[in-house]
Amino acid sequence: MNIVEPILHQCRINAEQPAICAPGTPFDTITYAQLEYMINNVIKTVIPFGFEPGQIVGLLLQDTIFHIVVILALTRMGVVTVSCGEEPLSEEIGATALIIDSSEPVTGAKRIIRGNPDWVRGSASTAVDARPAIGDEVCRIFLTSGTSGVPKAVALSHQMLMGRNVQFDYAFGGHWPEQSRLYCDLRIASEPGFRYVLYMLMRGGMIMFYGEDHVRTVQSLDLFKVRSMVTSPRGLADHLKFYERTSIHSSLDHVVALGGGVATKLLRRVWARMSQNVFSDYGATEVGSVASADLRAIGETRGATGYVVPPASVEIMDDETGTSTAANTEGIVRLRTPYMATRYVGQPQASAHFFRDGWFYPGDYGYVTPHGVLVITGIQSA
Repeated sequence: MNIVEPILHQCRINAEQPAICAPGTPFDTITYAQLEYMINNVIKTVIPFGFEPGQIVGLLLQDTIFHIVVILALTRMGVVTVSCGEEPLSEEIGATALIIDSSEPVTGAKRIIRGNPDWVRGSASTAVDARPAIGDEVCRIFLTSGTSGVPKAVALSHQMLMGRNVQFDYAFGGHWPEQSRLYCDLRIASEPGFRYVLYMLMRGGMIMFYGEDHVRTVQSLDLFKVRSMVTSPRGLADHLKFYERTSIHSSLDHVVALGGGVATKLLRRVWARMSQNVFSDYGATEVGSVASADLRAIGETRGATGYVVPPASVEIMDDETGTSTAANTEGIVRLRTPYMATRYVGQPQASAHFFRDGWFYPGDYGYVTPHGVLVITGIQSA
């Protein structure tokens, strides 16, 4: 199944409900009816560009809502997208074109297409029948540097992305699945950022992003009764500073922090000013989510990432013997999930180093406690 189909289903049964919000930006807030309208019009606009199913198209789009709509439109057509930064896409990825909404000169792409938010305007009629996903067909590529600092491309299929989203129903406690509106403080270009977009839109919820400024963003959190937030530790610290220097009360019930550990001092300030329910989410673009926990349970243990989340598997390997170690014994961390990638796009040497024997080696040292908590103690030297 194409990942866009469940979203379009929500567009029809939740037409007037808000879908995406970035307060104060040009599109500000769009409903599900508007989302379908915009997807259809973008498809009509890009059809003359001659993109074929399976081709890879790079995206460098500044407007969050327009960025999401273009991704969904191209995905519905069977085109594979990869969102990038200012640096050029590597030749190994094999992108046929780059869509950019800036007038700045860009190098490294065979074909440059200037994206325009006006693409979303036009007739609301259906533009094209969705191209069904065939088996494990790739739909999205994510760029990740991991611990090496060298950009690598991870290709994920429709099936892999939908499979990873199942964990959200039980990884963060019983109240998390009840949340119908989420503030996402992550980049759309990142795997978790895009995965949270899919999770909310597939179930008819609203996903909100940082808007014009902090004031508009926080006001919209209260206006739309947004009770959950996903962010990085750095984003969490920035958000906390706003609450600490104002008299505005946080309305958040749950906060999920991923991409690194949360310092104990910061965590205590967050508990006092933002939310008592702060969860960790440890994983990697290559494998998805691997461990999670309420940080009240593990926050005092330095390097603790959370309890290993089913169906993920974690093994700690002895550096010298290459065998699995006992609980509480430090070694090389390796990870496995049913929805993991098995290689990097166009990088056989990096693939052979990080993917071995059906496992992904993220380059971390750590151990697993007898209670199933994964603790990261350091990283391997390059």
